[in-house]
Amino acid sequence: MRILTVFKIQSKQFLRSKMAVFWVVLFPVLLMLLFGYVFSDVGETKYRLGVQLKDEGEMGEALLQAINQTGAFEVTMISHEKDPREAMEEEDLYVVLVIPDGFSQNLTTSLMVGGNRSVNVTVIYDPGRSDSGAEVGLLQAILSDFIWV
Repeated sequence: MRILTVFKIQSKQFLRSKMAVFWVVLFPVLLMLLFGYVFSDVGETKYRLGVQLKDEGEMGEALLQAINQTGAFEVTMISHEKDPREAMEEEDLYVVLVIPDGFSQNLTTSLMVGGNRSVNVTVIYDPGRSDSGAEVGLLQAILSDFIWV
């Protein structure tokens, strides 16, 4: 019974102090609303990826579809004749994936033999850009999942 009485007295004293009510209740609520409003339009991040598809087999196209299905990359195709490093500068890209000629055949052979399931692709990126590490990591995860599926 005493605890209830002390609680009532302390609550009345707290509610009488307008500054205490502001700093304990209203300020955190206002701060949450402000940050919620400011960061509400962040959305999902979509990275730009250049892809040079030199392979003419099914697996190269399937890899390209797998990258597109993630929704994490906005893919820009680079022609066979163009140097990927030049395309990076011209298209303002920070990561380029080169799928070499014979990719499908090498992947199929690797899967049939049951070996180490490794095939070569080339990833060219700008190490001076902070986002390129995240883009390369995401691309590695997609490539790893594609080869092991």
